[in-house]
Amino acid sequence: METNKKSKSVLVCGCSKLGAHIAQYYSKKGYNVTVLDIDKVSFRKVRENFSGATVIGDATDIDVLRHEAAEKCETIVAVTDRDNTNIFISEIASVIFNTPKIYVRLNDEDMADLITEYNNINILSPFLLCMDEFSRNEREGADE
Repeated sequence: METNKKSKSVLVCGCSKLGAHIAQYYSKKGYNVTVLDIDKVSFRKVRENFSGATVIGDATDIDVLRHEAAEKCETIVAVTDRDNTNIFISEIASVIFNTPKIYVRLNDEDMADLITEYNNINILSPFLLCMDEFSRNEREGADE
């Protein structure tokens, strides 16, 4: 039996609108979800039917992450409003907690170079997603 197996737990760091929606997504899929944010006002974005937990705390503090059982999470999502914070959280999740799946939001896609060496970190870039959608729409429009 594998003793280091991660549970179906997700830690969402940052309760932005995106963070709240990601938490809701995992909650509906039956995951144990914890949303961590430094500002309790941010939790107003979480829907009433959210079945997970909301915790006030600093996601860049390793002790806070340990308290929230980050080492047992299958997925950690870093979606604060600061790229540097998100990169730091994703590196902690990868190096210290060996989290299998990590998602990090980066508003400045050039910062992705800082974490390309980590195979378990997936970048969520609004700019790149918009460009992908734009390109897809342009290709479809060219076929007409």
